[in-house]
Amino acid sequence: MKKRNSSNSSNSQVDRISRLTDTLINHILSFIDVKYAVQTSVLSKRWRYIWTSLQALNFDSKLYLPGGRGSGDHRHVLDFVDNLLTLRDRGSDIQRFHLVCGPFYSQADNFWTSRLHRWIMHVVKANVEDINVHYDGKSVFKVPDCVLMCKSLKSLKLDLSCRIILPNSICLSRLKYLKLKDSSLNNEEPIQKLLSSCPVLEHLELSDVSSDGHINISISSLTLKHFGFHINYNELWHNTLRLFAPNLVSFASSNLDFILLDNVSSLLAADIDVQVKPRNANFPAPYTWQGLEFLEVLRNVKDLTVSFLPVEDVRRIPELLQIRPFQFSNLLHLKLRKMSLSERSVHAIASLLKIMPSIESLALELPQ
Repeated sequence: MKKRNSSNSSNSQVDRISRLTDTLINHILSFIDVKYAVQTSVLSKRWRYIWTSLQALNFDSKLYLPGGRGSGDHRHVLDFVDNLLTLRDRGSDIQRFHLVCGPFYSQADNFWTSRLHRWIMHVVKANVEDINVHYDGKSVFKVPDCVLMCKSLKSLKLDLSCRIILPNSICLSRLKYLKLKDSSLNNEEPIQKLLSSCPVLEHLELSDVSSDGHINISISSLTLKHFGFHINYNELWHNTLRLFAPNLVSFASSNLDFILLDNVSSLLAADIDVQVKPRNANFPAPYTWQGLEFLEVLRNVKDLTVSFLPVEDVRRIPELLQIRPFQFSNLLHLKLRKMSLSERSVHAIASLLKIMPSIESLALELPQ
């Protein structure tokens, strides 16, 4: 009996993780910040240099600055990342570079901007495939030329919280995923050029992207499958976005007023906000359903999520459907957000279900 216990104790002390291949250990470390990945080097000789071949670099400045945001602390953190990139195995490519940093004071902002350029150029040289930068700074950020000319890049997500300047030369021949969030541009030309320089783009998301002038963007893509458009209503006055994407599968937007969809017959899922209000300020009455024509364009979808704004005007749905009747013949799943269970709302929901002959499920999200 004692012998069996001794055997069990011996087995429980076996270091099975260290017996894994470097590739598998690298994959495990790809889910944590590089700070903790580097700390594994003290575990044993087996782990001493594994971090130097990491192919996924995750970095969050909040994990390095628990005591404040002084410039001295920032220099220490910046030096850590510099050393990490310098000492890593140059024969190992970087597949993913995810960086979260900020918010900063103006002095620290300057430190980070210059280093961020250096880090991005480093990972581009290492054939990076995925760049995700969340930078909560205050200064103008010029996107390095090498990023938008990177032949290996497949996914680019920029959440910069500041004014950005795009380079003149752009060629992203392998980019499939593009997300721009919380950034401002001088005018519409840079973003139009960026979008036209991604020949195999499949996923595009524009969120809180603003411009000094009007934004009139035309997107034409045979490869685009997923599109999201979320911009503050005030930023959209006199702006338009025309989308031609015959192979689009999913569409999400909280701003329908200035979007024109051409040929989206392949669309399967949509998530939209519909506003019931005067169609034109010069004609305050009678009301028309501003999103009615838009919903009609989406009539072939199988999965639809809708928010009605303002909620109290949902009562107009039955009368408006009589004015412009149509059907969602293929719709299987419907989700209604911000819907109350008042008598008028229930009546409106019943009217919607009448034009959805194939509906299988209905989900209601009540207002908080």
